[in-house]
Amino acid sequence: MVALFARTLSFLAQCVICLESSIPKQMIRAAFDTRKLADQLSAIDDLERRVDLAAGVCDWQLNDESRQESRSRYHDLCWFLDNKLLWQGGLLQAMWVQSARERDVKVLQWISDVSYESDLNNVREGRVPGTCQWLLEHPTYEEWLDQADSGILWLHGIPGAGKTNLSSKVVDSLQHYFRWRDDVGLAYFFCDRNRPSHQDPQSIMCSLVRQLSVARNHEKIMTCTAEMYAKKELAEFASDRLFWDEALSLLLQLVSAYRQTYIVLDGLDECDKDGRMRLLDAIDELVRRNPHSLKLFIASREDDDIKDRYSSSSNLRIAAHNNQEDIERFVVSKIEAHKRFSGSLSSGVRGEILSTFARKSQGMFMWAKLMIDGLLKLKLERDILQYLKDIPRDLSAAYNTVYRIIQEREGSAGEVADRAFQLIMCSGRSSVPSTPETIARMISLDMDMYDPDAYESEVTVDYILDVCHNLVEIAETPSPVFRLAHLSVQEYFETNHWTQAQAHLFTARLCLKSLFSQKKLHPGMILYASRWYEDWGYSGYDVKDEGLRKYFPRVFADPFVPGRLYPLLATWLGSGDFASTAKLYCINPQQAPIFTCCFFGIADVVQVWFRSGRLRDTDKRWIANNLLTLVADRNHVDICKLFLESGADPNKGYGSIYTRPPLHLAARPGASHLEVVRLLLQHGALPNLETAYFGTALDDALEGEEPLQVVQILERYGATLGEDRRRRRALLEMVRSGQTHRL
Repeated sequence: MVALFARTLSFLAQCVICLESSIPKQMIRAAFDTRKLADQLSAIDDLERRVDLAAGVCDWQLNDESRQESRSRYHDLCWFLDNKLLWQGGLLQAMWVQSARERDVKVLQWISDVSYESDLNNVREGRVPGTCQWLLEHPTYEEWLDQADSGILWLHGIPGAGKTNLSSKVVDSLQHYFRWRDDVGLAYFFCDRNRPSHQDPQSIMCSLVRQLSVARNHEKIMTCTAEMYAKKELAEFASDRLFWDEALSLLLQLVSAYRQTYIVLDGLDECDKDGRMRLLDAIDELVRRNPHSLKLFIASREDDDIKDRYSSSSNLRIAAHNNQEDIERFVVSKIEAHKRFSGSLSSGVRGEILSTFARKSQGMFMWAKLMIDGLLKLKLERDILQYLKDIPRDLSAAYNTVYRIIQEREGSAGEVADRAFQLIMCSGRSSVPSTPETIARMISLDMDMYDPDAYESEVTVDYILDVCHNLVEIAETPSPVFRLAHLSVQEYFETNHWTQAQAHLFTARLCLKSLFSQKKLHPGMILYASRWYEDWGYSGYDVKDEGLRKYFPRVFADPFVPGRLYPLLATWLGSGDFASTAKLYCINPQQAPIFTCCFFGIADVVQVWFRSGRLRDTDKRWIANNLLTLVADRNHVDICKLFLESGADPNKGYGSIYTRPPLHLAARPGASHLEVVRLLLQHGALPNLETAYFGTALDDALEGEEPLQVVQILERYGATLGEDRRRRRALLEMVRSGQTHRL
């Protein structure tokens, strides 16, 4: 290339020389130097070809290096894809699958948070191996299982016959039998009267929806369920749960998505009676809409509404002989598990035990469970034989025997047991967990044995289980909780010792005692006791109990300034009759403890506020005038008298324009409000005050129950009927003549 450049410059130099010469010289040079110039041009062409060839070689060399570099980069990229990116892609896919699963779990938990598997496992653990097999081999069960059409099998029997164990056996059998079938759906539910979530018909429906929403291969949830959740999500969850119609619609779709569906419902009699008919109707609709693909197994007592519904369909009553072998197997397992009994019992005594339990148990597992516990505490065969002779046949009598033994134990056993029974009777009151340790600490505090610095209370969980015998057990639901061993235990206590309301009242007292205790409470105790108002509510809002009344002045600390315990109570009360009444009076009960006290008739607290000098006279008059109608309507005589003595106007109605004057409100219910009617008349209530909507107080009195006494006292003060006398006159004559049965 340098030679080409030099040759080109030489040629150009000669051209310049020629051009600078005179024209004659140029003509002469042109004539003689033509060959020389041609040689130079030829040399330039040759050099140009050589340069082109060299350039081509260089270009090829450069392209080869580029190809080598590209090839190297390609190999690097392949290595990166093989060792990095594809692995990351797998990770991303795994993350995507995990995210989808988490969403599915979120969907399922939103539908229902009932721990149905824990319920099944609790029952399964209490079932003696080898028992309940008779049901699976019974012709009625086999016929139900094998029939081509949809059908219901109703298993029923007396309390304590082992229906729940049998239901769990059915679930286990179906799970095992169809374990490889993705086209078979299975759902189950164990009702429990002591847990609100386990007795609510809608909660039952939602749990069934949740279980059937999961495909048997557990890979994903059903499309219809995902779509329903997405619809709720778009509405920003304006409803916090599925409505009844939505749950039923989903259940219908889910049942039809399987080739065959099995549903097991245990303890249907423990489902809330007020809503149970709705559930029974839903079951009937499921069967009607799926004539060939749905099998329902229902276990319950023989309540009238359930009996009327299912007695004509396939049903099986548990007879005493059905359970005899299972009870014998249960007794043998208990004896063999007991170290002292397993090898020392003579064959004669052993045989007497088995024959007595077979004869007296009458097929009741619960009876056998109670009686074997007492027998295993004995050491001498003579005492065992006497025990077998004395044990009662009846389940209620068996409970009496066990309870008497508990009370006859030395020391504080009876007191601890009574407290435990009442607290456990109320254990299903709310979502707040009543852990066994919390129950033990609450009992210790009530008996002045609580040490806040101790790791464990003096009354331990094991001690409670010991003193309560077999009437109390610990269940995993999913965390450990105390519960009564059987519904019949609860019914025994409610009939013979404490009503449900009395148990809740005791619990409320103990909770308030804890909250106002000077001792440092364990966090679990604070959480448990802070829900005292729920037990107060379940007791019927009793305001006359002395043990509870002494805490009310500290709960309702000020008429218009809520104390530390009041806001939770007001929130709990923020619905139903209480809330609607507060709206009538244009009062926010969250900020007005005075309204709550007047609504429930907590006279002690209101009297303290009025008579202690804490309220100005103007405040007293405002309260008395505005809330007199409330206390008159709710028949709170003491507060009504206090307000009238404080200057309340007995002829003025406050709140909504539809609120009657105090006398009208008191006259309306009839004889129950007689004292308030008399009190208002004595303080100047006008008997003939007539309203545009309701007439006079006498008109209202005719609508009440047992109105004669109220009518008589109103007429004694000169009361007459309002303008519309034609219909009322006949009613008044009937009341005067004592013909109230015709009203």
